[in-house]
Amino acid sequence: MDKDSGEAGNDPPPHDKNTEHRATLARQHDSLPTYGSAAFWSLLEECGEEKQAPPLELLVKILREEKQAQHRIFAVIIARLQLSNELWVNQAISNLRVLAGERRAFAADLYADLCEQLLRAFIDVEQHFWEEAFYHYAQLSG
Repeated sequence: MDKDSGEAGNDPPPHDKNTEHRATLARQHDSLPTYGSAAFWSLLEECGEEKQAPPLELLVKILREEKQAQHRIFAVIIARLQLSNELWVNQAISNLRVLAGERRAFAADLYADLCEQLLRAFIDVEQHFWEEAFYHYAQLSG
């Protein structure tokens, strides 16, 4: 690495990645269909193989802005996270020695607690860097 030029490769410094990521999210937010329109909800709720789902960070931004639709938007987020959340719950309880019925009840309770904590984090406007948290999580899990 050339100390004077700062060239270490193709990756910009982490701060620049976050700034670039925020700018991309802002552009995506600005390009959304009109809030509440059929096209808006179709984009959020009907993402399949032919449609690219909006990033979770963008959904959280909408969740924080649109108080009257928080329940519906949160349902979209939870649906997107369901598989990974269920895998996490099952891994978290994998070493418990309990009966199958107790395991199912414990998994359901833990899953509900996880969803509640996610909702609290998503709507907490004091958490200013939620998009970086998602970005770093996505980098780790991707």
